[in-house]
Amino acid sequence: MTAVFVMAVSLAALAHSFISHCRTLLRAVANIQVSQNVRTLSGLDFGRTAMEAFSRLALLLQLCTPMTAERTRELRFVRLYCAFLKLAGLVPPPLLGRERIWLQREVAACAHFAAVALDERISRIRRFCEHSLPDTLRP
Repeated sequence: MTAVFVMAVSLAALAHSFISHCRTLLRAVANIQVSQNVRTLSGLDFGRTAMEAFSRLALLLQLCTPMTAERTRELRFVRLYCAFLKLAGLVPPPLLGRERIWLQREVAACAHFAAVALDERISRIRRFCEHSLPDTLRP
């Protein structure tokens, strides 16, 4: 019985630490503006939900291979956090109440984080191409 209690407390502490870490990551990029190209690619300008935009951005990030390990580890945390939020969103609406609005804001923050990461990757690839391609191959 004591072992079960210790395990439950340990899991609760781990979950709390994970959520706090993810929310800190999201707050760190909250004020970073995303380029219009990334907003269009993600569908944020076309009224998509934050979950749809996050899913689309996650797929685009997989296509846009990172040249360095920038935000790769952080992005894994945010993906897991977003999956947790999606799972929490499956709870019937009468049971959630105001928490549903908080969930939607958190998912929107996850989508913004992914948009910032994609914008950074695209910028890094553009700079790389500008400096390493011969003049004849540049657009």
